Amino acid sequence: MKIFDLEEEICLEIKIILRVLKSLDGISQIPILNSLFLCGISEENMNNTVGAFLSYIDLTKSNPSIEFLVNSIFPHIYPSLLSYKKDLIIVVGGKEQIECEYYSISDKRWKALPDLNEDRYKGCLIGDEKNNCIYLFGGYSQLNNCNMEFILKLNMLKMERWEEIHLKNNENLLARNFSVGIKFESSNKIYIFGGFNNDFKETDDIVEYNIKDNSVSKYNENMRKLCSFSMQGYSDLNKNHFAFYDNNNYIHTITENDFRINLILFDGSPKDKSL
Repeated sequence: MKIFDLEEEICLEIKIILRVLKSLDGISQIPILNSLFLCGISEENMNNTVGAFLSYIDLTKSNPSIEFLVNSIFPHIYPSLLSYKKDLIIVVGGKEQIECEYYSISDKRWKALPDLNEDRYKGCLIGDEKNNCIYLFGGYSQLNNCNMEFILKLNMLKMERWEEIHLKNNENLLARNFSVGIKFESSNKIYIFGGFNNDFKETDDIVEYNIKDNSVSKYNENMRKLCSFSMQGYSDLNKNHFAFYDNNNYIHTITENDFRINLILFDGSPKDKSL
């Protein structure tokens, strides 16, 4: 496992005892405070367990190992994960899965959420905590054999059903998987970065969704390189400063004040100063 210090721009490698996990296939990850949570299951283990594994790595320990929590209610292969209000781990869909649920860290138990309208996996899940809702962008559907275009929204107070949000123009820009996204706390816009399109090619574009206007467009700058995020590896540093780790060992950092993207090699030396 690699830990990157953004301030010092140094990379630390630590050994992790995986215990019963043989691989990370089918698993998504989400960082919460000083721990890294993993959730999912590989296709080869689908018939050997009821739910998906939920585990975490306490990064404050000198010799961290994977600690297992209660398995989820449903199995999930590459689910979309979201940390919500610092207590809930929301797990949405998965390969050929429509079931959704959340785990409460404080209560140490799972509860079901409404099912998706159709299967989606490798999607991008974004929280709008101020307005008590979450959004699901993209994701691949085995049933439809493509990345999905329209947005799904769930009110976290009512938790009744996923609302479909269709756009008049440019809806195809959202059809991608293994992308990452952010919503700055003081903004009505959501940004989606990179991922694989319906031609199974990595993209370098940035898509901007305006919640208030229900409109989507390409941002006026692109990423400096093609990128995708299979582990959905990102860190929400302080609601206005985000860092993403892509499949090619680059870190992309974004701040709210000046929308610039820094690409940093994992060996500690900056690749590009800014965008």
